[in-house]
Amino acid sequence: MLGLGRKKPQVTHDGDKLTGGAGLDPAQLVELMQCFPIGSKIRYFPEDQEDLALDSIVIAYGINDHLVYTQNDIRSHLDGNAHVFLLDDNWRDLVVRKVHSFCLLIPHIIDDSGDLSYPRKVELLNETRFARGRELTLISLRNDRGVPHIETEVRKRLVMKDGYYANHPVVVLETRPATLTLTDQRQERRLHTLIPSTLSVQGGEETCPCTLVDFSESFVRVRGDRDGTVFQLLYEGQVLGLTIELDRQPRHIEVQGKVVRREDEYLVLELLAIEKAGAMVSFSMMDVFEFKATLLQHPETR
Repeated sequence: MLGLGRKKPQVTHDGDKLTGGAGLDPAQLVELMQCFPIGSKIRYFPEDQEDLALDSIVIAYGINDHLVYTQNDIRSHLDGNAHVFLLDDNWRDLVVRKVHSFCLLIPHIIDDSGDLSYPRKVELLNETRFARGRELTLISLRNDRGVPHIETEVRKRLVMKDGYYANHPVVVLETRPATLTLTDQRQERRLHTLIPSTLSVQGGEETCPCTLVDFSESFVRVRGDRDGTVFQLLYEGQVLGLTIELDRQPRHIEVQGKVVRREDEYLVLELLAIEKAGAMVSFSMMDVFEFKATLLQHPETR
């Protein structure tokens, strides 16, 4: 039965039965779980409609007829030449030698922090978005090795009867592990520019003038406008604020980024969030397009 964990939550799948066969490739399943771990943020969109992407989160796996709610409740190892999975079934190991179905469960909601109007959100939440059999592409946010994409199909919508998410509506997405791909972020086209900007550290208490010298959909590179002393004090993984001054345009852009590379006079930041209505919010697909389109209009961009 679909149900796993210390409280034995269960879900019914309208009599769906598993059949025999070789099962899914275990190596692909291991990579899938690394790219889409439980609790990770994702973005999803219907077939070839990436402009309609919405954010969500993976709340559980459905493995054959069992639910897994934490990464600690699933392990994999080699049993001779066979790759097997061990699921925690009420403190006992449940051995799964063949996986015929691997699902991701996501909440049946839309993040209210965006700018979508209420009628638009209702429209996106209607049955066609999660109709049974509807194909959705999932993107993981984010992965150190690239940007994982995977194709899924809506298996069903349901309200959990018990367990950790009792009484909450969820969507069960059947994955196609063979479609898992990682897009190299370095393939994104870098555009060169020269835009005065300001880095801020420690909540804006310390600032450093700089120049934005190139950007892509996920990264920006800035050059220090002083002797580089401030850059030497920064470290990889540090989150900084960046204010991009659009002196010939009606506004400026404020973003947050994580330092991924530090050179003598340059910093490369991975974009994390953008200022909207006075608050920092994670980049949505629309924000990415707007950010890129705005900087493309600057006279120094080429």
